[in-house]
Amino acid sequence: MRDALGGTHLSKEEPITNSRTDDQSCIDPSCDSIEFEVHRSELHCVTCGLSKGSGGMDPGFAPSSSDPDRLIDRVTGKPSTGSDIPLRYDRKFDRLSNLQKRTTSEDVQFLEQIIGHLLHTCGNTQTTSMAVALLDRVNSVSPFGTRRKKMIGDKKMSDEDGRDYRARVYAAAAADVLNSDGRANRSRQISRDWGLNYSDFTGAKRFINTHRRRISCEQASRVPRTRIINQEIATNTDFLAQIIGRDSANRVRNASIAILREHLELLDDDDVIGVGKFTNQPPRKAALIATIEAMAIVKVERKAVRQLYALNPVPGGSNFVERSAHLFREN
Repeated sequence: MRDALGGTHLSKEEPITNSRTDDQSCIDPSCDSIEFEVHRSELHCVTCGLSKGSGGMDPGFAPSSSDPDRLIDRVTGKPSTGSDIPLRYDRKFDRLSNLQKRTTSEDVQFLEQIIGHLLHTCGNTQTTSMAVALLDRVNSVSPFGTRRKKMIGDKKMSDEDGRDYRARVYAAAAADVLNSDGRANRSRQISRDWGLNYSDFTGAKRFINTHRRRISCEQASRVPRTRIINQEIATNTDFLAQIIGRDSANRVRNASIAILREHLELLDDDDVIGVGKFTNQPPRKAALIATIEAMAIVKVERKAVRQLYALNPVPGGSNFVERSAHLFREN
């Protein structure tokens, strides 16, 4: 109603109406306030102090983080810290929210796509952080984004699928480089599950290792064959312990070491160096063959061979696994 001075006021009988929706008013029917303040991430009515629940905006920081290296930020292109303006607050804030998303987001580059596959497969673990650090070092001297040449495994794929395939190749390769350095992980299972071409996989590892040595000014070096075989025997023993128990796995381990020594592998520096049946085999495959032969000697069921190979798919070992049935028939 209008008063004598031409102004307007609300009579006691007239209900107070908010310019916003009821969702923005106090939850107490007797309180007419539409003003709130945030206290400990909750909205509180300024007039009566009642809590309305979680605040519409985040506090702008996180006291603790499960992503200290901010890998998720890199993969999504959106920072996880800082204020986030929600949608559906009202039209003015919706415009601010859309503007904020455009100004804070970044394009996800090829390197970040590689990191995304590592995060999805290995989780936000130390192995992932170490692999990302390795990729960053290599990318600083030879950007992955410039490597657009088709690989063997993506020749018949679309451009988008081919890009994703190459990202998987480099992700698995970075993890396997760490594996070869003694940081055990699931790189081989990942390569198998993703269906990566073996030549693509080894080529990516060669590319990463070459530039890693260039950065560190290291000469190309070969990891001692004995060290690789010992590492593989230890890996096979751990996997077998899950399948047939620790005692049986240790018996297989001892038998496989005896087989390798018999054929002039795992020799000490003072021993005579000779040529044995494993000489032309890569060290990882030599360890796998010796382990399978030892399993037959210890009289482990042959189905454990396939279970072991599923856990540790050594490159080039599938044919021997398939042809190993005669070893178990003879024993």
